[in-house]
Amino acid sequence: MYGSYVIGINGAIELMKRGATTLPVGAYTRSGAFDYGWRPVRYAWSEKRTHIDNLFTSLAALAGIAESAQPAHEPDVYEAAIECIVRSAIYLKDESFAHESEVRLYGRALATNAEVNFRVGEYGIVPYLTVELAKDRHPAVGRFPVQHINMGPGLREREAAFAGLSVALDRLGYGHVTVDDRSGSRRT
Repeated sequence: MYGSYVIGINGAIELMKRGATTLPVGAYTRSGAFDYGWRPVRYAWSEKRTHIDNLFTSLAALAGIAESAQPAHEPDVYEAAIECIVRSAIYLKDESFAHESEVRLYGRALATNAEVNFRVGEYGIVPYLTVELAKDRHPAVGRFPVQHINMGPGLREREAAFAGLSVALDRLGYGHVTVDDRSGSRRT
């Protein structure tokens, strides 16, 4: 609830990274699926400590494999170690943000040949991936699985924003979506 809107989607519906339309010659691509699905962000230091301890245990096992690898500095083992660190660190956040109750998807763009887009943000140019439904697994869903929208404190004209959002949801076929406004307005 730190921005203008927080959108809740049905986490049981699988999402895919949209693939790039052009591929380099001889490109190998894996599935655009998110390997581990939605995972909660860890805020409490005790949870983060357990998470980090598990990471170091895994990296120690990987280091044992690297010692026996030929040549001694096998680049695949180094890449695997970096992947372990990034995949683990993405779910850690400072305790002061615990009110967000955030969940995240993690997926690599390059390995799956995902389409990478860019937008200008407050801190510079921000890369992002477009996600879409895994249509082969959920053909009956048809549209992005929005379930709930919370209106955050970043809105100046709350009543107008609430009314506009309600009309837009109805017109786009999302009449079932619940909208909560912290000022007491609620639409179901």
